[in-house]
Amino acid sequence: MQTNFYKLINGYRIQHAVTLIEDKQCHWPLERIALESGFANRVTFSKAFKEIMSCTPSSYKKQC
Repeated sequence: MQTNFYKLINGYRIQHAVTLIEDKQCHWPLERIALESGFANRVTFSKAFKEIMSCTPSSYKKQC
């Protein structure tokens, strides 16, 4: 797999966050999405999101 445990888990967490962001019926703020996806705070969420998706969560949300 050529990854470590934390990157693997964050990948699954980001996938969950992306499904919440893309859900048109979910109008949660990004901080709530971060918490629901298993991140302790928005800063950690934003760093992991940008590393995996190559953009910030807020810019991704605007594209959707």
